Amino acid sequence: MRHLLIKALFSRLGLNDKESETFLKLLELGAQPISVLARHVDIPRTTMYSILEKLRKAGLIEEFERSGIKYVRCVRPENLEDVIHKRERELKQTLKLLQENLPQLEAMENNLSITPKTKFFEGREEVLDMYGAIMREQSFCAFVNLESVKRGMPEYHDEIPKMIQRKEGFARELVVDTAEAKRYKEKYESGRHQIKILKKDMQFFSDVIICKDKLYMTAYGDRQVSAVELFSLSLTGTHQVMFDALWQTL
Repeated sequence: MRHLLIKALFSRLGLNDKESETFLKLLELGAQPISVLARHVDIPRTTMYSILEKLRKAGLIEEFERSGIKYVRCVRPENLEDVIHKRERELKQTLKLLQENLPQLEAMENNLSITPKTKFFEGREEVLDMYGAIMREQSFCAFVNLESVKRGMPEYHDEIPKMIQRKEGFARELVVDTAEAKRYKEKYESGRHQIKILKKDMQFFSDVIICKDKLYMTAYGDRQVSAVELFSLSLTGTHQVMFDALWQTL
């Protein structure tokens, strides 16, 4: 279990298994020539150079020479926190740079392109991240089967309406008629979260979420879930027209 936790730590730092193994072996051995380290990790010396370059850029190792031979050593464990804080500062600087240049990037994008841009989400954690992105939209509309949500990702079943409550956005949902739908509507409906229950004969088992310029489609299995994001004004517009027409009939 401890080994898995350490592996998870280095994975968060962007390291793969071999890079993590190299760091841990170097921690165990202390400063070593590159050729010696390569033998201990049992990988070719040329591959070791690329691994060490990745660790060096991550701020996890240091290099020095002794008697004309290049040595490497890892940073001390107590200094890993400094490495993480440095990365946090770099990410904040990158985010600020993005925010400053986002209008220019968006202006360059061809929003009239007929080819949708596609992004896939596999598993509950990725789909929850997708919902987090949706919650950052000012508004959205959705076709929802709450029984499918409950079956596919039960621990997040009530997370989406709670997100809506915490945000200052607006949502309209058309939900399949089930006992769960009635509970959901009674508990969560508000001025900013409008909910209508579909007619009994309107049954579907996947979800569609319509944002300003993105369309999200989610499929559920037995405690499994996957989704796709389509960036397309034409597809989004078509689904929005259908949603509005159906909303007016209920």
